[in-house]
Amino acid sequence: MRGYQYNNFEEVDNLFSTLIGVKIPDYTKLNTAYKKRNDIAHRYHFSIDGGVVEITRKQLEDHVRNTNNFVYDLFDKVIEKVYQSQ
Repeated sequence: MRGYQYNNFEEVDNLFSTLIGVKIPDYTKLNTAYKKRNDIAHRYHFSIDGGVVEITRKQLEDHVRNTNNFVYDLFDKVIEKVYQSQ
């Protein structure tokens, strides 16, 4: 798993499905947050097409909440699968 890029959600989904039989949760919102993060962190608040990227506090909180929900949902699925097989 270490050789895979975590931001390639299709590939990660296939990997989780193949290796442990778990489908990752819907990653649409996570992908949106990740793209926004890249614009802010790597492009100095500019989008890939050159536009200024702004984010409100509410949008940031929503991204954090959606990311946490994704992680917890995936964690629950993995734990259920691991303990189901014991």
